[in-house]
Amino acid sequence: MISERYKKFHLRPFFVAALPVFYIIHTVRMYSESLTWSDILQFIIWYSAATVFFFIIFLFIFKSRFKAVLFSFSILVIHLFFGVFHDTLKFYFKNHFISRYVFVIPFLLILLTLIFVYLKKKTAVPYKGILYLNTLFFMLIVYELGVLFLSKSKQRTVQKELTTHCSPCSACRKPDIFLIVADGYPSNITLQQIFGYDNSPFTDELKRVGFFIPDSFQSNYNFTMYSIASLLNMEYLSGLDFKNSSLKDIRTCLGVIKKNALVRFLQQQGYRTGNASLFDLDGQKAAVSPSFFYPLKNRLVSNTFVYRFKRDLGYHLVSTLGIKSVEKKWLMHDFENNEKVKKKLFQLMDSTVKVPKFVYAHFNMPHWPYYFDSTGKMNSYRLFKQDFAGNTSLFLSYLKYANTEYLRLLNRILQITRGKAIILFISDHGFREYEKPVPERYHYLNLAAVYLPEKNYESFFAVKTNINLFRVLLNQTFGCRLPLLNDSTYRVID
Repeated sequence: MISERYKKFHLRPFFVAALPVFYIIHTVRMYSESLTWSDILQFIIWYSAATVFFFIIFLFIFKSRFKAVLFSFSILVIHLFFGVFHDTLKFYFKNHFISRYVFVIPFLLILLTLIFVYLKKKTAVPYKGILYLNTLFFMLIVYELGVLFLSKSKQRTVQKELTTHCSPCSACRKPDIFLIVADGYPSNITLQQIFGYDNSPFTDELKRVGFFIPDSFQSNYNFTMYSIASLLNMEYLSGLDFKNSSLKDIRTCLGVIKKNALVRFLQQQGYRTGNASLFDLDGQKAAVSPSFFYPLKNRLVSNTFVYRFKRDLGYHLVSTLGIKSVEKKWLMHDFENNEKVKKKLFQLMDSTVKVPKFVYAHFNMPHWPYYFDSTGKMNSYRLFKQDFAGNTSLFLSYLKYANTEYLRLLNRILQITRGKAIILFISDHGFREYEKPVPERYHYLNLAAVYLPEKNYESFFAVKTNINLFRVLLNQTFGCRLPLLNDSTYRVID
């Protein structure tokens, strides 16, 4: 028999409070990033409100506090860990009926119904279940804290390399550095050989104002987060699935980008970071939320049912129901992002801080959606859909618009900095949305243009891929002796 004193204390539903603690620690560990206190507070308020809401409803139905707590807890567990459950199904049953929403949602509804019926019929208080859940979540929290404490930084190799090959340089000139990424901008080779388009007037204008553009250049990865992670960390990524939808890859790439070696090195040299990009940098929140992650302000909601449903089915539901205003807003997300990035970049350019700055801006242009034609007239929102991503005419017209915008932007940077800043104007990967199969190398051939105030580009003649851009820049600007890595490409599956 269980004593009354034991029941009063040891069999209280502590697991209800332990669940958000475990979830928060787990999220921090999985995504390698520190959540803000605001994020955590918002989550706790939401969780508390939801718990009280469900508890009151099911207390009225079950007439038992313990049963109401257990069923409310079941709903919240399914909501919070839906993403983990669904991703597991997709991993083991890719493209199978079992991993689709048409199976998953009815399955979870049946599961909740069975739990409801079991609790409704059970007359005794489920003390064993409460004890089990209390013990389970206590062990889970201890495990997560242990793994979080023992986890090691993935940047140690390159950090050690920087320490070994970069001596303090008090006499080095420290110009402002601008990294401008034009997402999905293909090389002139691709444009000429695949699209039959001569893009030399644009690149010739860049050369005229002092940029160096390699004849042949390519990215190391064919998807954005992989390319940016390796670019900023100046080394290849390891231990990945190389699947763009892989949670393991997402959290690894986001963690590497946030704690990248380049920004840390520049901060040690007295630089201030300005972030007008899609990604969090060390000490700097992302300026916008990328469309390929779906708008996400709080990482704690990334696995919840509501977030995943909106991300995976929201657009299709809106499109099917014909809600044009909502559909258009959805399709305009990248345009709004580009406008926010441009505004943030202008603010950072106009900043009068007396310390050198490193500014990273990332535009989703000329990557689809193709918002404008060559004259700057906005296309019909129906042409923003992915169905038109491979439309050559739309792409080339948008490319011409992008060229005009980028020339205006780069000239403004040159004007404000009086030509004394370093500018890297590159793309993260080549064009991917071909209507017909093309040799794989065209997915990697990308734009790269470098501006140095002293116009000494000899060191950059040997650079053929993104991975070595900042290695050479640090060698030339800060007197480092970083070795160049072998040029390789890695294919990521969408």
